[in-house]
Amino acid sequence: MMSSYRFQPYLHHIWLRSFLVVGLTAIGWLSGVTLELSRDTPKLVFGSSIQAQPTPTPSNLAPVTTAEINNYALAVLKMEPLRQSAYQSIKQLIGPDEQIPDITCHNLASINALSLEVQEIAQDFCKKSSEIVKTYFPEGEAVRFNEITILIEENQNLREQIRTTLLLLQQ
Repeated sequence: MMSSYRFQPYLHHIWLRSFLVVGLTAIGWLSGVTLELSRDTPKLVFGSSIQAQPTPTPSNLAPVTTAEINNYALAVLKMEPLRQSAYQSIKQLIGPDEQIPDITCHNLASINALSLEVQEIAQDFCKKSSEIVKTYFPEGEAVRFNEITILIEENQNLREQIRTTLLLLQQ
């Protein structure tokens, strides 16, 4: 009982960080905002890409419903093991002392620059993440997943609601 209490704040940090990584990775796959796995730690580095339509901003997005918060959290939880597995597989292939290369789902050049084995892992992660988002945000609503991720960046209350939902779903 005591040991689970000591690790609970650490797990909160891990899940919040993982939730952001997975959510933002999905944006990269589905929207055109480029997101990269960092070389040093399992975090993301932002880049930019050219899009045919303007990127949504928090001020012009619809409020997030309770159902959307739940679906968002479910998608993130479903993607997290894939992200961890991809990260660990790549780390094993390149070696413990080597840095993970920058990988961006929407940037084919970043994937093509990798060894064939790492390319397969990255492509598999990108494909599966996209499929998961489409499961929870079907019929063209996957864009809404991206919009929610944008809103999370600006809205502390929404970020806390999603974090709370993630914790509840894990119990």
